[in-house]
Amino acid sequence: MSDLFDERDQHFLKWREANPGKSYAQYQTGNGLRSLERGDDHATLGPKLRKYPNWWEAGTRTFERLKGLSGLREDGKVLDYGCGSLRIGGHFIRHLQPEHYFGVDVTDGFYEMGKELIGAEMMADKRPRFAVIGEESLNDGVAFGADVVISSAVSYHVHPTETAIYYGNLQRLTCKPGARLLFDASISDVPLRNKSWCWPLDFYVQSLPELKFLGMDGGRVREDGTNFAMGVLQFERAP
Repeated sequence: MSDLFDERDQHFLKWREANPGKSYAQYQTGNGLRSLERGDDHATLGPKLRKYPNWWEAGTRTFERLKGLSGLREDGKVLDYGCGSLRIGGHFIRHLQPEHYFGVDVTDGFYEMGKELIGAEMMADKRPRFAVIGEESLNDGVAFGADVVISSAVSYHVHPTETAIYYGNLQRLTCKPGARLLFDASISDVPLRNKSWCWPLDFYVQSLPELKFLGMDGGRVREDGTNFAMGVLQFERAP
């Protein structure tokens, strides 16, 4: 595991010494919030998205892809794990019936930004739910009974020491018979650190033992372990 750490992790390890019990996700979230509060742009978070002057445009393609892969209908329920500032979640909220979207994240800071970007009128009409990830919200998520659980632009940022928690939570929330789980992942022949973390396909399958692996969309596992491919992995809870 230590060979997946590099100089970029040293600041986190020092931060963890001063903040015992805190996670890498909380460390990264804090950095991200401070950056957005300074007015910086970001690839996926906040109101200023790189390459997309129109905030709604940024998540359109990913939303359409996930909707198509899952076969989601307007009366379906979606749980968005790591919903961020709702770049994609906003499209699901607009598409679904009222009270059929549940977004959770490590902090409420990101989705509060997203709620403002979506606007009060749609929020009042669609009545989506939000919560900070924790035992109570996970129980609420199970009771929500999602037809589709999504986790976009999250898995490859999960620290190696926290993968068991992340995939355990995804499996727990994909609890309804026939429910689908979709998340994008970096695939490599061997575990490696690129811009984030990449794992062999078997790692993801073995991390979700209660779910059936359906396939990968948009990626190809390459033979060269120094390279990686990205794709959307699809799992299902047995009907």
